[in-house]
Amino acid sequence: METFDKQPSEDYPIDLDWTGRLPPGKTLSSVAASAKRTDTGADATTLVLGSASPTVSGAKAAVRVKSGTHGIDYQITLKSTFSDGSVLEDDWLMRVREL
Repeated sequence: METFDKQPSEDYPIDLDWTGRLPPGKTLSSVAASAKRTDTGADATTLVLGSASPTVSGAKAAVRVKSGTHGIDYQITLKSTFSDGSVLEDDWLMRVREL
């Protein structure tokens, strides 16, 4: 799981790039995003993500991260569905810290 830090007031996109990892002849059809607090497991999708439906372009997906509470870590999950119906997940650990 990739880890990154952000401050509570920051708002920017993070990208998931399947280029070079897609099976031959398969395309990225859709992506769903979710987020949860790592300490309680509580859903935090609306708090820290700009949308639960990331933008898809070719083999790439982008979702905006925003807000968050200082000192709290969040697990962000992107579920990618491909043209053959297969589904893969990618997770990030977002640590929110006021510097």
